[in-house]
Amino acid sequence: MKDLLMAQHWWCSPSRGHAEGPMCKRAAITEAIATSTEAAEKTRLVEKLKQSIQAGQIDAQGLDATNPERHRMMEAWCDSTDEANNVAKKGPCIRAANHRSFVKRRETLLTFWCEEQGQAGSPKCAQMEFGQKIQNTDSGAERKRLAADFKAKQPSNVEDQVKEETKQMMHAVCASSHGKTELFKSTCSRIHHEL
Repeated sequence: MKDLLMAQHWWCSPSRGHAEGPMCKRAAITEAIATSTEAAEKTRLVEKLKQSIQAGQIDAQGLDATNPERHRMMEAWCDSTDEANNVAKKGPCIRAANHRSFVKRRETLLTFWCEEQGQAGSPKCAQMEFGQKIQNTDSGAERKRLAADFKAKQPSNVEDQVKEETKQMMHAVCASSHGKTELFKSTCSRIHHEL
């Protein structure tokens, strides 16, 4: 969490141009609450935070894993040449790179499996399309609504269907030219060892 807070402080500095974004607005209010020494001021700031969340101006959780702004922040922080944070960057930047690869694999699989292989509308395609929508939705309230809608539409045995379709999809992609690319090489080597 300390690493995320360092990245957030870097991202939200006024010179970076993100201070008016939902995540940075939330960070500014919560920092003001934490540093306030007067009870009346703390109460006023807490109310401001609650009102901003209710109005949809900021998220209830600023650094949750589904927040696309968080991922943009981590990518930019990891790509930056700010040497003061190089030691702190190691672990979180590995995770950020893994997330970036995951997103690229999902995009490739959406095209390969859902479009080229004619599986559009299948449970796995629906799951991947949902993930893509979540990734592209900045509002935490909207992500929460999308998740509730998606969950409500799922049949009771969807997990088994997705699991089976994932196996089929991965075997197909690994047998294709995609399986030899850097993006899929590691994943496909594990699948080949399981056979």
